Amino acid sequence: ELPGHVLSGAQGPDRVENPIIPQPKQVQKNGGILIANGGFKLNVPSDLNGDRVWFDRFVSGSWVWDKAGEPIAVEVLVQPTITKSNGYQLTVGAAGVRIIGQSLEGARYGLRTLAQLVTAREGNLVVPYVTVTDWPSLQWRGAHLFVGPTARQFQGKLTDRVLSALKLNKVVLQCERTKWVSLPGIESPITMSKQDLASLAGYYRSVGIEPIPLIQSMGHMEWFFNNKKNLDVAVNPKIPYTLDVRKARGRALINDLWSEVADVMKPKVGHFGLDEIDNRGIDDKNLTTRLLGQGIPLLQAIAEENNFTPMVWSDMFLAKGEAVDAFHAPSIEVAKARRKMLKRGTYVADWHYKNDPQSSAFDASLQLWNSLGVKPIASTWFRPGNIRGFTLSAIKNNAGILQTTWAGYESNEANMIREFDQFAAFVMMADYAWSGRTEMPDQLGYEPQAVLQKLYFGERQSVKARDGIAYGSAVHSSAQIGQYKFNLFEPKQLNGLTTVSSFAAPHNLIIKIEGKAQEVLLAMDCLATINEVAMAGRVVITFDDGTQSTTDLRYGADLRSMRDKRPTMAAPRSNGLSAVRIQTGGKVLKSIELVASNSAAGLRLHGITLL
Repeated sequence: ELPGHVLSGAQGPDRVENPIIPQPKQVQKNGGILIANGGFKLNVPSDLNGDRVWFDRFVSGSWVWDKAGEPIAVEVLVQPTITKSNGYQLTVGAAGVRIIGQSLEGARYGLRTLAQLVTAREGNLVVPYVTVTDWPSLQWRGAHLFVGPTARQFQGKLTDRVLSALKLNKVVLQCERTKWVSLPGIESPITMSKQDLASLAGYYRSVGIEPIPLIQSMGHMEWFFNNKKNLDVAVNPKIPYTLDVRKARGRALINDLWSEVADVMKPKVGHFGLDEIDNRGIDDKNLTTRLLGQGIPLLQAIAEENNFTPMVWSDMFLAKGEAVDAFHAPSIEVAKARRKMLKRGTYVADWHYKNDPQSSAFDASLQLWNSLGVKPIASTWFRPGNIRGFTLSAIKNNAGILQTTWAGYESNEANMIREFDQFAAFVMMADYAWSGRTEMPDQLGYEPQAVLQKLYFGERQSVKARDGIAYGSAVHSSAQIGQYKFNLFEPKQLNGLTTVSSFAAPHNLIIKIEGKAQEVLLAMDCLATINEVAMAGRVVITFDDGTQSTTDLRYGADLRSMRDKRPTMAAPRSNGLSAVRIQTGGKVLKSIELVASNSAAGLRLHGITLL
């Protein structure tokens, strides 16, 4: 049983404010603040009504405050001479806020920056007096994602809280796993409905992000042959991976599919894939070139018929010596022959994943594509050096940028948690791509994972400090973790294998606490590093009415070892401690039980706060 004490300011604004990301080109701090307790009244061009709604959603989703007074006037205009292409000038002063965009797109980005400038000071919602003049270093900045049964909800939140704030303007949506009328019988548990896909595409457009459908149309087509369907049009029916475009039925199926895709998504650009088409089931590389010779004209005709520009991956059109990696043509002569098949104006997603921070490593392929009159899109992975080097090369060579994710074929929150570093890479890529900054990844001044955690998982911050009850005896220090404060006590150790004391510690710990709470906060870590998102333990809260709630604790999502310096995904973290948050809805607590469910982890409890 632990004694409780009133803790002043147990919940309040996070003392660590994120910088504006992407970093603006020019920022002039003018001194003073604009108090915004009355909220904001936006006057925007009619084409930016979706952005006005987004702004209100982002601010109200970030802050809790007592609205009082007149709203701040935000005037949004377009003036083509104000900055470079698609830039903006944002001015905050005593008279209010004025955003002048070089274009409608530029005005949109000014609103994105304003949303990040909103903060809390001395119990007020405020915006600092500032003048920001800014424009993108790269005009084409995209994210690569998949679909799935919950993708509409997940990507809605991801885009609202993260991708829009980061000023991305394209999404390549790999959407083969949709319930297509033209391909009956291939459905699986991760298939998305056409209605949800159409809704998702419309949502992206409403916030100024262009959706680009990606349908693998020759190789990587396991989805097409799912449930042993369509094996008659597989190049190798025993290893169903590549579509045989030599067969009339194969050509008809892919034509009908893309007509359906175009009807649902109405794209300006359509990505046909074409990477690694002979990875499985084809031994004759000459056959690959012959397949491309029939497949590429077919796909280009599909694009023309459906009024969109084609896009392909790069690797089958590059040979050793022409790129830093990902070159899958057997020779330069074959690569040249294949490249001649591509029409000028085609987008080429030039994917290279070498972890090299020097832009010169990636220049060769981008320059090659430019020389052919196609449009290169530098396609990066989550390796920090790869992102820096390839993005700066893209700026130098007038390309676009696409951050790819390979986190399973289903887009959902669970896969994001499992591959958190891949999604945190959106933060770093967006910063380099927009700002053109040249610092090394470890010198940016923030942790991309911490920024993603705060934007996506962070709860609304209270502008005014709120008191709570802290529990513990022999309190030896206090700590603020995100927006939450704790009185720390000597850690209460649960069983683990790391030390003699943890080996002798109990497997469960019951703490008697009687108190009414909306939320229980636990300051926690563990002794040992275990597998990412592996179960480390659980929390069982018993209420005075006899009911219980159980919360799983997963490594990396909720807590980490004291030696693991990375942020936790679903909980704020500071100085090694994570604030595990459990909603209790105002019920009266009777006890909190911690249970160690992993023999290695060695859970530790450092503090308890009730709000």
